[in-house]
Amino acid sequence: MKRDQRGSALLIVLWACTLLAILVGSYALVARVEVLQARYQLAHARARDTAEAALIETIFSLLQAPDPAVPLRTDGAIRHLTREGMDVRISVRDERGKIDLNQAPAGLLQRWLAQAGVKDARDVAAALIAWRSPILTLGQRQRQDARYRAAGADYGPRGAPFASVEELGRIPGLGPATLKLMLPDATLWSGMAVPMPELASARVLAASTGLDPAAAGQAYLARISRPMAITAATAWGAVESVEVSAEARDGVRATLAATVRLQGWSADRAYTVLRWQEDGMP
Repeated sequence: MKRDQRGSALLIVLWACTLLAILVGSYALVARVEVLQARYQLAHARARDTAEAALIETIFSLLQAPDPAVPLRTDGAIRHLTREGMDVRISVRDERGKIDLNQAPAGLLQRWLAQAGVKDARDVAAALIAWRSPILTLGQRQRQDARYRAAGADYGPRGAPFASVEELGRIPGLGPATLKLMLPDATLWSGMAVPMPELASARVLAASTGLDPAAAGQAYLARISRPMAITAATAWGAVESVEVSAEARDGVRATLAATVRLQGWSADRAYTVLRWQEDGMP
């Protein structure tokens, strides 16, 4: 074999070895990624199972008569537990401490929107009222639709009570960041025009009482540091929101949230799930 032919053959062998090394490295990387994915999915499944067990246990506790020695808080205070080697955080919020989208008056809605940083809170509150108010005439419907189209929306007001709290996101002027702040404080099931201060979050407390945000925050922190002034609502028909987060030592976390109506053991079902969310409350 001539010298230049030997050089070409060596070059081909080197290229082949390089390609083979790349292929082997690629397969090794894919295998590693798959192992990591499987490990994460297993850890997340364990965290989710732990969170679901704690959530069901909490609902079961709500269905029992409250124990005066260990009252179950329903004002949003966080309770810490350790289950299956995981840090479990549980909070229960009575819906009577939230803003009822179908009952709250315009002034309360405006203050609540302002607390969430909404610009033109008055106009957005008016749009919210218009969304839930019956539309009596065709002309009124056309005017409302025109306002929404001017705001860049391809839909108009519902003209009926809110059917879900997520529907709040269809009101012009509310962006994703704002909704993330507002949705945890929104409800459809309290039936109250004004929320109960002893069950309200700091933001709702500021909106409903007129306190400035700093004072409302201090009042909220002081309240959850003391025993509850009222006991858990166990009357049948009470609506409670339960949020549970389970986090493993490696940082894998699963979050479940459910809004349930308590119906009692004598009913066909002890409770009815009105809203269910996984891995993050909007």
